[in-house]
Amino acid sequence: SAASFQGFQSYILNTTSDNLTGTGSFVKVPYDTLFFDTTGGFNMGTSQFVVPATGYWNYNISVYPYRLGGANTYCVIIILINGTTAYRMYELDYENMQTLGELMVNGSILLNSTMGDVVEVQCAVGGAGLNVGFGGTASFCRFSGVKVG
Repeated sequence: SAASFQGFQSYILNTTSDNLTGTGSFVKVPYDTLFFDTTGGFNMGTSQFVVPATGYWNYNISVYPYRLGGANTYCVIIILINGTTAYRMYELDYENMQTLGELMVNGSILLNSTMGDVVEVQCAVGGAGLNVGFGGTASFCRFSGVKVG
């Protein structure tokens, strides 16, 4: 029933600066605004979800790295659990081909999560200097989770 629904959906409100990644460094995707959170588990200040109840959770991501240049060689996006366990959601190796400077990435994963687990989305773009940021507004970067069992 709707009364027992447990989930959240967050997004990036404003486009970030363009110097967050590009050197191959993993950075947390800075989700800072909520559509909703029936769990109270999403922290807009840290862009992390703290699992409120043990069970099977379906996590969905949408990441929009922008200002990619011809020097960028790859993009990797992960869901990181408790700062140590990474689930690779996406990987693209550009193999030196020129990009349009924009890339929309979506993915989902079903995980058996334990109450207290800390879940976040990270992105690494490599091959250049710090030249990549993330697109803002609700239509570009989203992170959500729903308890399904």
